Amino acid sequence: MLYLPYPMSYPMPYPMPYPMSYPMPEPMSYPMSYPTYCPMPYSMTCSMHYRTSYLFCHTYLKHCAYQSHSQDASALPGTQACTLDIAKFHQTFPVLPDHKPWLVVQGWLEDFYIDHTNPFRAACASSDAGMIANAMVDIWVAEGIWPILKYEDNLNCFQHLVPNSLFHNGEFTYAYNHDDLLKCIESLKVPWHLEKGNKVFSSSTTFFSLLWDLDLHCVSLLEAKRLKFLTCVTTFINSFSSAPCHLCDVEKIHGSLCYLTFVYPDGCSCLPSLSNFTTTFNSHEYSQCYPLHSLTSDLQ
Repeated sequence: MLYLPYPMSYPMPYPMPYPMSYPMPEPMSYPMSYPTYCPMPYSMTCSMHYRTSYLFCHTYLKHCAYQSHSQDASALPGTQACTLDIAKFHQTFPVLPDHKPWLVVQGWLEDFYIDHTNPFRAACASSDAGMIANAMVDIWVAEGIWPILKYEDNLNCFQHLVPNSLFHNGEFTYAYNHDDLLKCIESLKVPWHLEKGNKVFSSSTTFFSLLWDLDLHCVSLLEAKRLKFLTCVTTFINSFSSAPCHLCDVEKIHGSLCYLTFVYPDGCSCLPSLSNFTTTFNSHEYSQCYPLHSLTSDLQ
């Protein structure tokens, strides 16, 4: 389901059998009557350079997290959620045969290999994954399973109380369970991640690397993620306090810290110096600049 050629910012060792004006089909449209369903804009992720799409994805992720927070804040007593994660979604979604000439990988000497799935970090891979996940969401909604939150390969399905229904969970009854979710889309043969996600519906679930408690209406950062982000910031400070850095070094922590302000809003006041510093590179990803002392102080 690849709708655009492989980004031309990458080397193409294979002659183009088609003109580069290869027609792009119209993006799929979905009903927006469900406020918690937020499909990623198709045209934005297909044509972006990896660095630009990296920042966009973090911004869009925060947007989806805001909608998740809205769903959490308005959750009625007994509301439960179940998170599903697709395993290695870049490498498990097949590519249309007509698009495979744009996915040729060069090996040693004159060896060439055709990629039958999306290559890792292909600009269009995230959009392709999202469009397949959109089909899953459409099936669930048609079967009465909603609301559903989706971001690429991550899905979060909710269920509300239904009096005198089939499935019991404590004192509450519901219209469907985890097995029903998978049964509805069994024909799609989706490879689910064995370690991520939930096996049952519960009032507490992990989504976007955050812990969502629907009973307490609160969101918290997982301890493993907190340590990971802390290590990234500490490494940046130790590496570039007196040495120049590249643009990508700044963007790696900038996107993460922007996302963390969803849980720690007070951190917004420390981000302007980091955001302004990215403009000093003038979009030159290979140029180097020295971080200002004020930036380091804000990170600390």
